[in-house]
Amino acid sequence: MAFTYQPLQDSRRHIRLLQIDGHDAAADRISCSIVHDSLDNDPEFTALSYVWGDPSQPRTILLQGQEVNVTRNLYFALERLAKFPKSRVSQLWIDALCINQADDEEKGHQVQLMGTIYSSATQVLIWLGPADDASVDALRQLGLLGTSFEDVEAREDSGPVVRQAFVKTVLDLSGTRINFAHIQSLFKRPWWTRVWVVQEALLARQAYVLVGDHAQDWKHIRRAWSAFEWMILYVDTDPEYRPVYEVLSDVYFKIAHFTHGDGPGSGTRKSMSLFEAVFYSAASGAVQSTDPRDRIYGLLGLLDDRDRARIPVDYSREMTLEKILFFTTKALIEDHGPDVLSYRRTTSLSAGAPGWTVDWTVKMISTIGGFNFGSNHYDASNGRVWSLSTAFDATFENPTIRLSGVVVGHVKKTGSILRSTADSPSYIQDCKSWLLELEDLVRSNFEDGAAKEEIVQNVWRVPIADMGLVERAKPDDGFAEAYRILTEAVKPPPDVAQGDWISSETWPYRRVWKVYGHRAFVLDTAEEAPGLGPDCVCPGDMVVIFCGSHVPFVVRENSQGCSLIGPAYAYGYMDGEAFEDIVAKHGLRDIQLC
Repeated sequence: MAFTYQPLQDSRRHIRLLQIDGHDAAADRISCSIVHDSLDNDPEFTALSYVWGDPSQPRTILLQGQEVNVTRNLYFALERLAKFPKSRVSQLWIDALCINQADDEEKGHQVQLMGTIYSSATQVLIWLGPADDASVDALRQLGLLGTSFEDVEAREDSGPVVRQAFVKTVLDLSGTRINFAHIQSLFKRPWWTRVWVVQEALLARQAYVLVGDHAQDWKHIRRAWSAFEWMILYVDTDPEYRPVYEVLSDVYFKIAHFTHGDGPGSGTRKSMSLFEAVFYSAASGAVQSTDPRDRIYGLLGLLDDRDRARIPVDYSREMTLEKILFFTTKALIEDHGPDVLSYRRTTSLSAGAPGWTVDWTVKMISTIGGFNFGSNHYDASNGRVWSLSTAFDATFENPTIRLSGVVVGHVKKTGSILRSTADSPSYIQDCKSWLLELEDLVRSNFEDGAAKEEIVQNVWRVPIADMGLVERAKPDDGFAEAYRILTEAVKPPPDVAQGDWISSETWPYRRVWKVYGHRAFVLDTAEEAPGLGPDCVCPGDMVVIFCGSHVPFVVRENSQGCSLIGPAYAYGYMDGEAFEDIVAKHGLRDIQLC
């Protein structure tokens, strides 16, 4: 029989708190009770952050004298919590037991309250699961790295030189005293991939990580991540540490969404913007949830009141994930303008959502434009400022939006897609073939010799969308030379292994390629400019620049307006060179996306 919850007096402010009354290890039985309280009373309690775990093999506890099933992972956590003295842990907030999961209305209210719950808790205990030798060692090493790097940062002469010296010392110990494989193993535990834990950790006043009977202060782990950042920068330039680089990159990629804000204990943690929250979640590609709607709901506690109110929390069947993504994308476009559309790509949810909706639940990939991929280095609309208009009054049932902009031209011809990966034996040859096809695409589509030569000399910019790692590409970056090496216009030195030399010399260029997931094209404009667009771009598609956008977009005309295909790079149109000329000749037009 299911446990019967007494209704909360007001589920918008009242919460249930759990008390562990006893643990009979011999009988393998944990007894608990529940009390109600209001957050307005500022109650003292500890919040648990954990992963529910596999529900197929539950364990039983007593709650108010009734048998209640909990997952094995939660049972192990309760066993550990029962060992704490009452003076340390007297009352607990645990979502699985303190929220009536069968009551959608209560659950919706409590989800909106979770940010307040975790920021109000006296402490947050992060349960990673039972201990083993590797996890205990990793926890110890993270604590040592964190405290040591904190000391380095506190030095009066702390700067890049001092920090690099510290990093070099740590790396030299990587084969003896520091085991990065153990650290990587710890970060493979399921807790790091659960969407809810992001707010649970970041909102905590004080947090501790538990592995079995072992604990580590969360702030020391955060400082260790800061050391990881410096290590990644260092080892990326030194082939000797390539294995360490692979491990640290894997670890840091999984925890990127935890690195925002000042963290527990500082008392100054600032709210995330809606964009920051969804981007960090999608960029890591690591966060998961049982209910896919929680990929968005689980981040709301990190937002300020205004942003939180714009995303309705509703667990009814009518509120689908597609609707939530629609509300999220609409809110982001209202705030940031058309550049948000740079993140749109086709996913399994695309068929059920308006064509311009961004799926923030899939792993983010590098794209052309986008705030985190260099869009501020472009200025396709020549400084035009995004302004919200009544034309953006869209609903899920009638999702058409109208954006003002110009038409650059139509796609005349497209190239092929580079599908070869770096571990393929034919990879370098495949890269050469793709680049030569691009060059042929450019050379074969216009007559003017002077214009043709100018574009051909700059065709190396197309595969990288004219962007280096952090700024616009320049010829002296070596990218143009790398292009010539890949196309064999430049030959390797004598007595040098050709494949290895080409791979080494062109790595900085290939590292910033936007080729994957994209297809080259030429436009039907007078200069027949080349470009790079989504892999599904087709002849006849239209390239447009929206007012307020930093990059052009490919759209496809249909009977109702246009379908959004995705962002694009178009040579000669990225810095507003032609935008005002087009406006002067043809004026602005409303482009209707549906």
